[in-house]
Amino acid sequence: PAAELSPGCTVLVQGLQQAKALNGQVATVQGPDPKTPGRWFVKFASSEVKTIKRENLVLQDAAPAAAETAEEATPLWPGCKVRAEGLKQAHHLNGRVGIARQPDAVREGRWEVEFWSADGLTIEVKATIKQENLVLLADEGAEEEAEEE
Repeated sequence: PAAELSPGCTVLVQGLQQAKALNGQVATVQGPDPKTPGRWFVKFASSEVKTIKRENLVLQDAAPAAAETAEEATPLWPGCKVRAEGLKQAHHLNGRVGIARQPDAVREGRWEVEFWSADGLTIEVKATIKQENLVLLADEGAEEEAEEE
């Protein structure tokens, strides 16, 4: 049986048919793809993030212990549910729940986050937030239940 993957662990990519250039590369697991069960978001040394089937990932090193990663925020992945905290500029967003969309392409360590209206029908605010100001929420079905706010 395949070893359990968790955010922060190191994997070796192998057996890809389409993106053969990625075979043999080492990547860091970001988290499961909530939209596609059996696929995981992994981040390569180039900072590129891809979603790859579990059977194409070989566990190399388990996720570092919490003490080792204290300076590194909890890994996030596109589509995960987050809560904003400790914001100084956009303090009105503190406590709001949103969906992390993608790492900011320009400003390292920040994520693009969408905050939805109370009815869950429209995006009220899109913000780029430092990862340390985002708390990962355990609920993986973030897309489905935005109306409970």
